[in-house]
Amino acid sequence: MNPSLPQEIVDVIFSTKGGLSGQDERNCELDVTVRSFARGEKLFGRYALRKIIGRGGMGVVWLAEDEKLERSVALKFLPEMLHRDAAARDDLKRETRKSLELTHPHIVRIYDFLEDEDAAAISMEFVEGQTLSDRRIDQPRKVLECADIAKWLPDLAAALDYAHRTVHLVHRDLKPSNVMLTTRGVVKIGDFGIACSLQNSVGRMSLLTSSGGTMAYMSPQQLMGEDPSPLDDIYALGATLYELLTSRPPFHSGDVSTQKREGQAERMTDRRVRFGIAGEPIPWEWEEAVAACLSRDPAARPQSVTELVERLGLVESRPATARTVEPPVSGKRALWIETVRAWPWRRWLADRRGRIAGGLLMLVLLALVARPFSQPEFGSRTVAPVQRGGVIVTTQPEGAAVTLGGLAMQTSPATFGGIAAGRYPLRIWLDGYEAVEREVGVKGNQFVDLGSVDLKREVGILKLETTPPGSSYAVRPKGGDGEAVREGVTPATIGNLPTGVYEVTVSREGWTSLVREMEVTKDAPAALAWQFGRGTLAVVSEPEGATVRADGEVLGFTPLRAELRSGSYRTVEVSLEGYDPVTFAADIRADEVTQPEAFQLQRSAGILEITSDPEGEKAVVYLAGSETPLREIVTPLRAGDMPTGDYRVVFQRAGWKDHEELVSVTRDAAAQVAWRFPRAMVTVKSTPAGAKVTLSGQPEVLGTTPFTMELPAGPVRLMFRKEDYPTRSREATLEDGQEITVSRSLYATSSKSSSRRKKPEPPPSALGKIGNSLKKVFRR
Repeated sequence: MNPSLPQEIVDVIFSTKGGLSGQDERNCELDVTVRSFARGEKLFGRYALRKIIGRGGMGVVWLAEDEKLERSVALKFLPEMLHRDAAARDDLKRETRKSLELTHPHIVRIYDFLEDEDAAAISMEFVEGQTLSDRRIDQPRKVLECADIAKWLPDLAAALDYAHRTVHLVHRDLKPSNVMLTTRGVVKIGDFGIACSLQNSVGRMSLLTSSGGTMAYMSPQQLMGEDPSPLDDIYALGATLYELLTSRPPFHSGDVSTQKREGQAERMTDRRVRFGIAGEPIPWEWEEAVAACLSRDPAARPQSVTELVERLGLVESRPATARTVEPPVSGKRALWIETVRAWPWRRWLADRRGRIAGGLLMLVLLALVARPFSQPEFGSRTVAPVQRGGVIVTTQPEGAAVTLGGLAMQTSPATFGGIAAGRYPLRIWLDGYEAVEREVGVKGNQFVDLGSVDLKREVGILKLETTPPGSSYAVRPKGGDGEAVREGVTPATIGNLPTGVYEVTVSREGWTSLVREMEVTKDAPAALAWQFGRGTLAVVSEPEGATVRADGEVLGFTPLRAELRSGSYRTVEVSLEGYDPVTFAADIRADEVTQPEAFQLQRSAGILEITSDPEGEKAVVYLAGSETPLREIVTPLRAGDMPTGDYRVVFQRAGWKDHEELVSVTRDAAAQVAWRFPRAMVTVKSTPAGAKVTLSGQPEVLGTTPFTMELPAGPVRLMFRKEDYPTRSREATLEDGQEITVSRSLYATSSKSSSRRKKPEPPPSALGKIGNSLKKVFRR
């Protein structure tokens, strides 16, 4: 045992006894992954991880971004047991190099094998789409139809044919989960050679026999460990088609290995019938071609995927009335062929003598090799074509289920084609009608038209009784307002009535008619007994006081206890203003009390729309007459669950007075309330600039001049304050929507300024007095 293999992995491997089941693989994968990676982590120096896009027993697949080439890639990380094993890594490198040669539009490209001391991974093309396995699961019947598969199968076949013929590679693990359909509907084959190599490495390391591949899709030769062959892929393709058409692989339970070697898969149509899968019939060409793919003998399979596509009728093939099948080459003939292939012809033909001797030897060998072709034991066998025909089935009425000899069920009108000549049982059935069973003969190269098969309705019995007798009755199909199919007077036993649901009306003069739905079946009579008289209707509601009406007539208010004539009251309504009404139907029986459960009436709801200009302002919603807020919102608001009634909406904005609006919410139309805060756009300036401005009586500073802002419409008084200057004010009346400029000078007026600058004159001196006297003398 590999010493690096964890013990828990060893336990899982040995518990499988020969291979990992799907669940074991999933459990095993959780333990064998190298380590947990994180989104955004950068690996191998260039790949940034994005998200996990796949998990399996052979590792985890991440979507990554190749930062060097700027493209998305898928990184398939190897399990830890393989990463630690040098031989396993070498095998995978070799398989990766082979896969690099695959360059086909319908094969997922392999880019590189990546490894470092912590992890190893295979980088490949990222394909956005869905696997065939997931696509089948998403179908309503969990199967695909031949018409769906035919759209992409030729492209898949072309990809396999390219790999087999051009690159000489065999997939060996072809299955629905390894084939994808892109979002554009393009088919892509994934894990070409990689998955098989991974499983071989795990099998070698765990000391278990492994031939690669997945058990349900492996050919018997692959199970036995024989050398790879394109016929292994053809077997797997047949198993894949079988699963897509029937929901399960050909052998999917029990000892699958033994069944593959000794058993034979049942016809796909029989599998569908056994599983109860309805759908389009599977053409006989598909039945035969898939059955040939699943043959135990490789020689009986289509010898190439191109031949398979031709048998399915998806490409034009050579016309033939009989098919020649060559048996496998064996015995002496095979020995001679291998001898010829292995002979060193190039070295012999290097000189003249070798060419002469080689030519003589070639003639001898050709004679020996060609001889077995004329012998009967090596002759070919001819398969005669099967005579086939069809059957056309129509019914009245249409829509009946039809099966023919176990073929897939169809709905009439039905056409069964490609059926081998012979006699088959036919069965037709439809709910409410008697089943039809007969035998139908199918003739070669002909379609048998059975004509229209008239289906007979099943019938039953309806019994009607009333007290007192002599009441009138009418029987109509449910939902029908036309004429009654049966009428009369009670008591009555109505026989031969087609099965189904009927509306029975029983009437008596002076009483409310009884209307009752009755189902008539073929198994037992349907019976109705009714007594005409007076009964009681009791109704309770929360809140109380709701009005109760029966077929439009007011009976009273809840809590109610009213005496009514027996009969059917189709519409009993409980209604209260401001609440949603409740309606129900009631059958009032004589001398009985009919009381439904108490009704919890729900407040009617309407729509309230609150808007403001500007938006983003606060609004508080109150019930009319209440001071308790119901909601505090920021405009705009559209509330579709407001109970009906009257409300008070208060709009609030900093600096503005609160504004109140009244609104009524009803069920009929949306209630709308809107408010535009009246405002003017004011530009405030001062000389000099830099003054702080406030509203008179308010401490908050509006701004520092110059500035522009919205102010409430109406009279305002602005206060201007600046250091070393006296406080100044300016009054203005603002109108809604006005744009205005308010400016203020902080300097003093001119008169006051001059008086402020004039200095007081000192009292005159003695000399000054003399001078003043002389001035007066000279002025004279």
